[in-house]
Amino acid sequence: MAMIALLLAPTAAAGKQLTVIGAGMGRTGTDSLRTALNELGFKTYHMCELLGICNEGGTRAPSPLEMLGFEGGHNELWAEVNRNITAGVEPDFSFMTEEFNAAVDFPSAAYWPELLKAYPKAKVVLTVRDPHKLHNSISNAWCHIIGAGTLLDQVVTEITFNRPWGRWNRAMQIEWAKATGRLVGVPGFTWVQACNDEAYAVKAFKAWDAKVKATVPADQLLIFETGKHGYKELAAFLGVKEPTTPYPHTNSTAEFTFVLFIFRFLALLTVGVPALLACCCLRRGRGGAKPKTKRG
Repeated sequence: MAMIALLLAPTAAAGKQLTVIGAGMGRTGTDSLRTALNELGFKTYHMCELLGICNEGGTRAPSPLEMLGFEGGHNELWAEVNRNITAGVEPDFSFMTEEFNAAVDFPSAAYWPELLKAYPKAKVVLTVRDPHKLHNSISNAWCHIIGAGTLLDQVVTEITFNRPWGRWNRAMQIEWAKATGRLVGVPGFTWVQACNDEAYAVKAFKAWDAKVKATVPADQLLIFETGKHGYKELAAFLGVKEPTTPYPHTNSTAEFTFVLFIFRFLALLTVGVPALLACCCLRRGRGGAKPKTKRG
């Protein structure tokens, strides 16, 4: 146990290696796991780091060049990971491990087999959830911002993913869906269909979990259910000291509503501001200059 703790305990140089791989799908308690791992001393990559919206403990935000669409940033790097895998080229994860030594949630979770191959000594945490409850959770959360859901959701999605930054993010999501399809054995898999078809989604969720359990060596795998398991199981598995604080519960569906509001607000600004400027210019053009009055 002492040797495991020595190998896994975060150090200044640990960011060059990945010591914890989260193999669970999003909405299975991955943000709570991120918070817990950070509490245990790890630096954990999560989708919120890619978006720059981590509620605490975040260390990364998209650069101004990324937000303006002049460079792809991590969106493009994750898309390149899957393109390389498809082409039979070893993927490069150094862009992540330069700063982080643990990774959970999408998009990294979609590449857990490749991450484990690149970092064979890493511990793997599979966060699990009842597949029907998981479908309900994604339907009430990020399905709203990837093109599923109501007509309003679909309009917001099109506006979002046609903005400069959004185009890079959409390209990343397309590759992430391909990686998911490869894992669950469903060619042409799409997350929009998973959002709209519960049976399709549940089949994929079950196939995902089964593949992790069948592939990862038992001594490197922790099957973790938020609410049932906590710091006791996680700390023992990682060989680190268990904290006295309660295990975190973050990024609930209610909390995700705020993220959805941000997407809708930005979509409104994207359309509203140009429309308002165009309206003002049109009105000024129609008004023209007042004719001069003749004196005398």
